[in-house]
Parts: sequence; C-alpha cells; structure tokens
Amino acid sequence: MERLDVARGRPPDSELQPLVVTRRIRLAVAVAVGAALVLSACTGPQPKLVDGSVVRVAVDQPLDALNPRTSAARANSVDGAVAQLTQSGFGWWGDDGEWVADPAFGSVDVVAQQPFTVRWRVASGVTWSDGVPVDAADLLLAWAADSGRLTTPGLAVDDYVDPDTGLLTALPDSAVYFDGARTSGLEHSVGSPTVGDDGRSITVVFDRRVGNLPALIAPSVPAHIAAEVALDARHQRDGATAKKLVSDAVRRDQAATLAPLARTWNSAWAIAPGAELPDARLRVGSGPYELAALGADGSATLRARADYRGTRQPGVDELKLRVLTDPLSAVKAFRDGEVDVAAPEPSADVATLLRSDRDLDPRYGVRARVEHLELKQTGSKSGVFADVRVRRAFLATIPRAAIVEAMAGRVDPAATPLSSFVFRPGSPGLAAGEKATRLAARTKPDLASARRLLAQADVDAPAVCILFDPDRAPRRAAFELIRDSAAKAGFDVQDCSSTDWMSQLGTDGAYDAALFAWDTADLPPEDLAQPFRTASVSNFTGYSDAETDRLIGRIDTAADARDRDRLLAQLDGRIAADAWGAPFAAAPTLTLVGDGLGDVRASPMAGGVLATAWTWRPTASSSSSG
Repeated sequence: MERLDVARGRPPDSELQPLVVTRRIRLAVAVAVGAALVLSACTGPQPKLVDGSVVRVAVDQPLDALNPRTSAARANSVDGAVAQLTQSGFGWWGDDGEWVADPAFGSVDVVAQQPFTVRWRVASGVTWSDGVPVDAADLLLAWAADSGRLTTPGLAVDDYVDPDTGLLTALPDSAVYFDGARTSGLEHSVGSPTVGDDGRSITVVFDRRVGNLPALIAPSVPAHIAAEVALDARHQRDGATAKKLVSDAVRRDQAATLAPLARTWNSAWAIAPGAELPDARLRVGSGPYELAALGADGSATLRARADYRGTRQPGVDELKLRVLTDPLSAVKAFRDGEVDVAAPEPSADVATLLRSDRDLDPRYGVRARVEHLELKQTGSKSGVFADVRVRRAFLATIPRAAIVEAMAGRVDPAATPLSSFVFRPGSPGLAAGEKATRLAARTKPDLASARRLLAQADVDAPAVCILFDPDRAPRRAAFELIRDSAAKAGFDVQDCSSTDWMSQLGTDGAYDAALFAWDTADLPPEDLAQPFRTASVSNFTGYSDAETDRLIGRIDTAADARDRDRLLAQLDGRIAADAWGAPFAAAPTLTLVGDGLGDVRASPMAGGVLATAWTWRPTASSSSSG
C-alpha cells in the first residue's frame, strides 16, 4: 500500500477503508437470551456488551506491534486498528472528518494565543487496565516520543535506518531517539512541558499556532511500564515511583535515563514473527478491548474488558482476527462462512467476484485518500510549468472522467470525479469547494483550448515527464490516458515512473508532474491546506504565492468550522485558478458483513473497519455457529 500523508510529507499509517456488503450467512455470535438491542454510539445509546458474542474478522496484515506511534506500526493498518481498540485518548475522528472529543478521557484547551499555549488534562479516575492512573507522566512520555525535542543533538538518525526495511537498526547506547510521529506539530514545542498541580495535566508552549491539538498527545505507552522495562523500576500499586523517573527524565532532559526509555519505547512493544503472546505488562492498555491471544501468523484475539468504564462501551465480547493477505482469499473465506467481517483491498478482480454472487448486495463507499496530479512549477525537469499558460493548457487535456473510471470505476460503477483540492468526501464544505474550483464541469479534455494556450505561450511540443508508481495498475492506466490525450494538443508526455517514486517527490530535475494519492485520514481540515503553503514539508511543486500564504494563515486561526470552511473554499478556487494540478477521485472502499451484526461502518476517517469495532452490535437473530 502506497500513499502520502498530505500534511506531513511522508508515508503514513496504512489503512483500508471498506464499502459495506451484506451476505445471508450465519454470524458466529452467541447471543444471551433476552439481550436488549441498542443503537450505535453514533445514533443513540452505546452498545451493551453481549456476553459470549464472537465476531471473526479477516485482516490483511499480521499484528506486529502494540505501540501504534512507531514508524513501523504506522505502516500497518492492523496495528493501528488494534491500538484504537486497546487504547484511549482525547477523542477520535468522526465520519465527516471532524474531531469527536471524549470528555470521559480528558480535555484539551488553548490557554493562551501569544505565545500559543495548550493544556492537555486527563479526567479524574481514568486508569490503565492494571489500575494505575493515567496522568501527567504518561502525557510527558507521549510528548517526548512525538516531539523529537529530546533527540541527541547531531544524531544522524538516517545512518541507522535499514535501506531495505526502512526500520531503525541499533543506535548507540547513549543516543536518545524516540521513533515517533516526527512532524505531528509537537516539534514546534518551546522548552519542556509544565505539569499541573493536579498531576493529571501538562501545558505546552509553541513557537507557532498548530492544529490537530486533541490528537497530538496520544498516551499509547504506559509510563510506569516503560520505566519498569527500561530501568528495572518496579512500580508500586499506583505506579508513582516509576512514573516519577519518567517525569524527571523528560522535564530535566536527563539523557542517561531517556536513552534506555527511548529504546524501550521504540522496540519493547514490537511483536516478532511467530512470537508468543507478549508479557501481560506489555498488554496494559486503556481502551475497551485487550489482547487475549496471538497466533504464530499474527492472527489475534481481542476480548472486551469487563472493567472498562470509558465512553466507547463495546457490544461484541470477542473479536477473532484472522490474517488473509490475499483479497480474493478474504472474499472466499467470507463466502464460505469462515469469517463474519472482511475488508479486502478493492480491485477489479474483487469487485467482479462479488458481483458474480447473487447473495451479495454491494454498497460502495470511499475513504479519505485522494488521487491527484500535481504540476511542478519550479525545479522541474523541463521547466515548462513555470508558465501558467502551459499549466492551464496541460490541465485542459486531462480526461478526468476516464481517469476516475480507470482508478475507481472498476470497483464502484458510481464513482465520480472529486472537484476539490481541500475538502474530503462527506465534508460539509465540499459543495462550496467544488463550486469555487469550477472543476465539476471539466471532466473531459478541451483540446482546442489547450492548443490556443500553447500558442499564446509560444511553446512547441513541450515535454512533460510524469512521476508515478509503475507497480500500481490504476496509476499506470491514468498515465497512459493523460499521455494519449495530451499528445493530441502537442505535448510530449514521458514516463518518469519509479518504484522509488516517494523519495523523488520534490526533487529538482527529477520530473515535471507527479501522479499519486494524498491520505488525509487523521488530519484536521486546516491541515489539508499545507501542500499549497510556501516551503511546506508537503509542498512538492514549488508553488509559492503570498496571497495564498496569507489565506492559509487565516485558515489556521479561523474562529470556528464555518469560518474555516469558507476560507478553505476560497483557497480551493485560488488553487484551481493558478492551475496547480487536478484532483481525480477518492479511493473506493469495500467491506463484507454477515447477518447478525449491526453498526459496522466504513468510516472514511477510521483506520480500517476494525478500528470502529467498538460500535458493532450483535442482533437478536444471531446464533452460534460453533
């Protein structure tokens, strides 16, 4: 799975979002007699746990880490989904891309604008599954892991990355390096956080305004367990002694303590292939589920915690995860009644197989992953796109409707072009954005306009080399459609594809245009403007416009969602007028769900269908199938 995080300029967590398909099969759920049915958390009261209920879920990757914030775990959709079920935080992403706060876990407040200052506070009574309170020490460890502020000065981390796997190899024993989300926003922290008098909060000062605040601090690793494993610090019942070691090390930048803590944070929660169930202390969590069993192939069993008191009360007692890496095998397992929920990667072959079975009733959806073409305005291979007339001419040749058919239509016959750069499918502001771009009516080539613009620019047969992943068939099909259409207007479109395409993004002289996908899940709406900001880490085109930068600054400080969306729509129109590039379509999604299970949602923003399993509810018609 390849795609790029739109705000961070790096490969993000890999998640497959599903479309929902129902099949008339018996679900492996034993339902207690007389169990009351309830609605999901999205539409009413929370699901109530049905004792003995079991749901078998097909997953496409083995579980190989319990700390979801490391770079390796961020590339595994199953790791992320399991973490969302076994850990808690300050909220989660809603289906519309807006953050859903969880006051039962805590609160996040901006306490000052100048300098920008934010406080994260854990609610009273929140504990880890071993009964130890979640408090400021856990928040401090999360800040240290994702801010990068405590990294040993001058440490050349890239020298310790395995070029084949992309994983860190052994760092020097004295080195401090947390392999967290390096560009989350916490890197703009100033100094060390301060701990509140209540012992449950930290306050962080920033050198600029940052977004995505509730998601920035994610206490996925218990501080007292990290101290016990790294420092052999046996914790007392409340974990206070072990927590103090972590707090002091972070607040005082004690390298001798931080170095082993960082190594432990990076690797202790990793699961080696064929490993047995991790030690109980490494399975301490704060979410509605706990890891109860682990297979040699990375299959796993999650069991609802009887002592969980948080907001996300689950309905299913046990989730059995079965690893099926081949999408067609996942479909077959579902058809044969071996699994109850499957989210195979969408493809033409999978779609054809599903449509051939009359027992299936496919319903399609999308995820927050958008295919697009961007034109490199500075430092390109040919230099032709420095002229806005040439950019407009090239975009006029793009057969957007045909490209959407090649990329998504083979899975979803109803797939349509997305005509916004900054709004996701389902976003309340999408209609305004598409109106501002005026792209909805531009789905077919306008070759006469393209030829006229090239004549005005006095350019003959301009060369355009397009960078893309050659191993992705839909991407190659899109390239060929662009090449053949643009040739009719006089462009010489060339193949700059590379299996190492991601590392070439933004490289001067490497290409003229790039064809790839933005992944916008887990990002606040304001971060979707980042590829258009001058010198942004995700600006690969060299686009720079002072008015656009001012507009993005206003988006960052918008008073409310309505004001933010109004400004984003203005940005949408400006980007389209500057012929920045072309959006194509959101990725199609696919899920199969058996009878007897309700509220299985294919949220565009969740890390796969499994991530929202806490909302699932067995129905009274379900019965055990063994």
